[in-house]
Amino acid sequence: MDSVWALAKKNRYQVYDIDKSGISALIKITSSCRSRCRYCLSWQTAQKILSINEIDHIINDIQKFKGHRIILSGGEPTTHPEFALIVKKFNEIDTHLNIITDGQYSCGSSWVSMVNEITFSVDTYSSDIYRYIRGIDGLQNALENISWAVKKGINVSVNIVLTHQSLESLEKTVDILVNKGVSRIYFLELETHLIVGNSLLPTNDDMSELLQKTLPSLRRKHPGIIPENTLFFSNKNRDNSRINSCIIPWMHMTIRPNGNVYPCCRIGDDTPKGNDISFCLGNVKETSLRVMWRSLRRKQIQATIANTPPLPCLKCTIGKLFQNEEKVWSQIESIRM
Repeated sequence: MDSVWALAKKNRYQVYDIDKSGISALIKITSSCRSRCRYCLSWQTAQKILSINEIDHIINDIQKFKGHRIILSGGEPTTHPEFALIVKKFNEIDTHLNIITDGQYSCGSSWVSMVNEITFSVDTYSSDIYRYIRGIDGLQNALENISWAVKKGINVSVNIVLTHQSLESLEKTVDILVNKGVSRIYFLELETHLIVGNSLLPTNDDMSELLQKTLPSLRRKHPGIIPENTLFFSNKNRDNSRINSCIIPWMHMTIRPNGNVYPCCRIGDDTPKGNDISFCLGNVKETSLRVMWRSLRRKQIQATIANTPPLPCLKCTIGKLFQNEEKVWSQIESIRM
């Protein structure tokens, strides 16, 4: 268990000063993206980026926490005009740095050697399905960059969004990725608090085959590759019971390209109606993370999430994991926060 999770387990639902706290920060440094994914709204929103000056302020605050890990995302983070410099700056504070990318950057980029992990978004091995889902002809470029990162000794993981199309080719996709040296593969649910086309939604038959045949087969062939905490769902039979046990808002901050800060990656995300600022902790252009962390507003938002959770929480499966504390802490590293 890394220091951030260890501190989260120790502190539980208490708010401490940053010198006693661990932070997992998801920093969306740009809303720009090369891909045109059918299940994502980021590329359809107004293009914004965090400036180098704003990044410097964020780094200055984050390094004061007792424990920290960073995920750089977007949009597509590698489209940020100062991306290599941003990676270098985070590398200098000795944090665990993970990049989530579509893999469309130039192969052999110098920043690769400065990160701990790269998580590639590759939903399928099929070029046709890839083009249908992601809107570009980018599969081969992504696969080449996976191979290069593995060769450089970087820990490489892959996110696969579970759509009807990706499930059709899932087993072969996983086989190919494992053969390329991928160490972990995460299956992600569609963001069902957003509006996605019905053509993408897995059917009940899709999910039954995954649970009964494909997943057991993959775990036999590739033990340790697919985390035990991977959750599956049926979009037509959602459990919308209240979630009071999620610990994420007590150890996490998501920083969006416009500077707004939220207690979770789901809350405040892009929606067809825009961003819900009622759960915004503040903005890094105006307030330091240190001040936000101890603010009365953060405590009030945490209480609301715990007692009357918003729609993204009701649609999220991560929070439900914490209803079984003994099991969740034994497998905590597989939660991607």
